[in-house]
Amino acid sequence: MTKFNDTTTEKIILAYLLKDSNYIGEASTKINISTFCDENNRKLFDLISRYFKKYCKVLSRDVLEKFLKKNEKEFSTDLQLALLLLYDDILKIQIDDSSFRFYLDELKELEIRRELYSTASNVIEDLGSDKVISDSLSEITERILHIKTLDSSEEIVRKLLLDEDPDKRWEEYLDRKKHPEKYKGIPYGMDELDQITGGLFPSKLGMVFGRMKHGKSRFLFNVGCNVVDLGYKIMYITIEMELEMLQLMWESRYTGISLNDIRDAKLTEDEEKIYRNALNQLKEKKCPFYVIDIARGVNPSGIDYEIMLHQKMFGVKPDVVLIDYANLMRPDGRFRDRSEKYDNVFRELKEVARAHKVSILTAAQQNRRSLDTRREEVDTEHVALSDMSAAHCDFVFNIWHGMNAAEEAATQHAKRVYLKIVASRYSESKTVELFADFSVNFMGDFEKLQEIWRRAKKDEQEF
Repeated sequence: MTKFNDTTTEKIILAYLLKDSNYIGEASTKINISTFCDENNRKLFDLISRYFKKYCKVLSRDVLEKFLKKNEKEFSTDLQLALLLLYDDILKIQIDDSSFRFYLDELKELEIRRELYSTASNVIEDLGSDKVISDSLSEITERILHIKTLDSSEEIVRKLLLDEDPDKRWEEYLDRKKHPEKYKGIPYGMDELDQITGGLFPSKLGMVFGRMKHGKSRFLFNVGCNVVDLGYKIMYITIEMELEMLQLMWESRYTGISLNDIRDAKLTEDEEKIYRNALNQLKEKKCPFYVIDIARGVNPSGIDYEIMLHQKMFGVKPDVVLIDYANLMRPDGRFRDRSEKYDNVFRELKEVARAHKVSILTAAQQNRRSLDTRREEVDTEHVALSDMSAAHCDFVFNIWHGMNAAEEAATQHAKRVYLKIVASRYSESKTVELFADFSVNFMGDFEKLQEIWRRAKKDEQEF
């Protein structure tokens, strides 16, 4: 294990931390006491960090000496002398301000290598024992997730004064005025919804909730299709539907042919030609619609891992993460009841969205109490199991389709679907009218639905 330890690099980092408090603040986002191997280096780092946390200052030698004498029970005479000598030696180290991040990364990499080595050793030990392999895999997965978290280079802590650099802020305003398209979110691909909300923005968490079979999954799926058509990258976490069903939904929506007819291989001769041509076009198009089918046990840390893995595999993070759906997830933290369970799930998902600067949209059930409430009065307290889950969201939608044939009918094939913006930090509360052809898994603007019908050579509908 000594080959993954470099006491010289540890001392160089300590030298930076004893020079300027700004280095301590930056280092605290990336390293901690476990990053150091040498015991005395560990103790000195701990004392520097504790002092900075309390006073926001660099630890001076005089303060260190007084503190050690005051805490003789914790620090023996020999240890006091060793720490003071270490302090004096570190002050002699010549450091270059431009090299701080290099040495910080070097120290962090050593810690990651140690963790990988330890994990590999545990794997070898488990393989040579009678340990249940499923238990071993579970522990290994947790260790790998922990290492991936250590390896995260995302800027998750930012600090500034709100009144600093006014000239830069003015330049940003002028740029926003001149190029408003640069500051819009990723479109939902549904015109009125995009006009009201501005689209999907990085670091934001959203939820669509509704009663069973009222279109939550179809809404998520169609948002994914629209976003991909615009050239953005989608990560679709499916917990409810199996991967094969989503493939059929994708092909059905793209061709305008009934999913059941594709599944049962009951296409007409003309439909078979449309279907075959569509498959070839989809292959050439190379749509970045990345689906992850997780049958059980998904939690926010698993989503965090998949986002990082996506970046490793494709070189970029997904632009939008869709999760179908949140009520089938479990939190990383402990919980006492179902209300706290989903409160934790949404809080942790919000942390993932902010840490990776991606937009996350998921779905949740609507409670039975809402059945006695007029639809225009349905609000966040009607989210099933925990109304606290909505408190962590930047926007909340409620979805339903007509309760009777007259209300939901649009045309022979299409049905009206209503999407109410229940809560949003950035837009007004309003109900948007959408159209759905559930036989081909479409939900969205009527004009786009007509395009799909024309592609499938259905009779055009008057509206």
